[in-house]
Amino acid sequence: ETGKPKSIVEIQQAADGTLTGKVAEILKSDQGTNPVCSQCEGERKDQPITGMT
Repeated sequence: ETGKPKSIVEIQQAADGTLTGKVAEILKSDQGTNPVCSQCEGERKDQPITGMT
């Protein structure tokens, strides 16, 4: 690991205290400007990483 940021993740807290995160931006990727999650399973498989929760 380089210690350098790879993405920006927005963290929000719901009224009940539950935390959720959303990938807001990919800063560095070997897959170009709009990488997909090739290692994900199920409905997230091969979907864009930006916007994932």
